[in-house]
Amino acid sequence: AQGINAAGSASWIAGGVQVANESQTQSTAQLITDGAGGAIVAWQDTRSTADYDIYSSRLFANGTLPLRLISFSATDHNGDVLLAWETDNEINTSRFDIEFSTNGSSFTKLGEVAAKNLPGRNQYDFTHVAPADNILFYRLRQIDIDGRSEYTNIVKVVIDRTPHLTLYPNPATDFIQIKNIRAEEVQNIQAIGSDGRMVMICNPNNQMQYDISHLKTGIYILKLVKRDHSVSISRFEKQ
Repeated sequence: AQGINAAGSASWIAGGVQVANESQTQSTAQLITDGAGGAIVAWQDTRSTADYDIYSSRLFANGTLPLRLISFSATDHNGDVLLAWETDNEINTSRFDIEFSTNGSSFTKLGEVAAKNLPGRNQYDFTHVAPADNILFYRLRQIDIDGRSEYTNIVKVVIDRTPHLTLYPNPATDFIQIKNIRAEEVQNIQAIGSDGRMVMICNPNNQMQYDISHLKTGIYILKLVKRDHSVSISRFEKQ
């Protein structure tokens, strides 16, 4: 696309602005004004299906396209939350503000990352270190150099704070031993099959070692119930 001024001369970059850069077929483009000196263009495209879908983009009055967010994710990693996002078409972008919420509606700024403003796709990451809450919501605020801003979609993450056990050996054949737990802390030990049924329950012993030779081959959950009623779990394979 190219902007033409009243004198009939091109007003945007030489060669025009690339609206679509997918390798598949685009056709039947339509263009209307956005009411602010720019335009909205829509077209048919076969990038994702055997048949045509409809795609669109906005062109600002200065010949720039809005940033395109390709992906945005939040992942629990040992109690930290890893945020990652990928963008395309970064022009006139200043930074990304990272915001989080505990209820999905009231957000607080957590930090910011400067935009790369490089051609093609750009990848970013940010770590929320050891948040106190188990369920969190995140969004990005993309801020342009001229002050305009736009929010991304909201992503949710649930942090697993269940203590996990260290088992040896794993996979196991005849016995399983629980490491780094003292017997006096434990109320009982349970083995649960893949169907959710309890197949074994044991009282603690000084070695924290338990016979599993009678169990069938398969994957099991070992559940340790402490005397303070807290629960730790881990998965083991019986060969």
